Amino acid sequence: VLMVVLLTTGQNVLAQTATTTAGQVSAGITPASPFYFLDRLGEKLQEFFTFNKEAKIRLQVKFAAERVAEINVLLDKGEKAESKTVVKAKKLLLGNIAKAAEIIQTEKANGKEVASLSKEIDNQFDEQEKILVETFQNARRKLNEQRIKVKEQLLQQAQQTGDNQQAASIKK
Repeated sequence: VLMVVLLTTGQNVLAQTATTTAGQVSAGITPASPFYFLDRLGEKLQEFFTFNKEAKIRLQVKFAAERVAEINVLLDKGEKAESKTVVKAKKLLLGNIAKAAEIIQTEKANGKEVASLSKEIDNQFDEQEKILVETFQNARRKLNEQRIKVKEQLLQQAQQTGDNQQAASIKK
């Protein structure tokens, strides 16, 4: 029990102060941090000590929201969508969704009524998906803005040096 308390408290102490618009979910420690394993260990312990199936499902939704927040923070810090850290967060996000679906399927197979819970969880995942799509769209927009600025700077430099061929090539 002491170890659980220390790990969850340590997670808060080491957590980055990154919050996002993703429903005000804190990204906490991101995959870019060498201490990310503590975040994951804390999650594993939470999963282990959660016995109620509905609570386990909701926990996966919470973890998925954190993954979306992590991706948002990583992209805001200039990581590319294909970077190792963003790919890791996306993989973990898909894992959270799969775990929630698996628990729901198991409960359904055991004869429990899961229709309303399934719909609620599906709606929550839809919200996270919207946030994630918006995050990637914002990152793409920022990248395009940077690309335009660089192109303008290169064009100015070419025009200042009188390199008409280079200026024409940049305009093209």
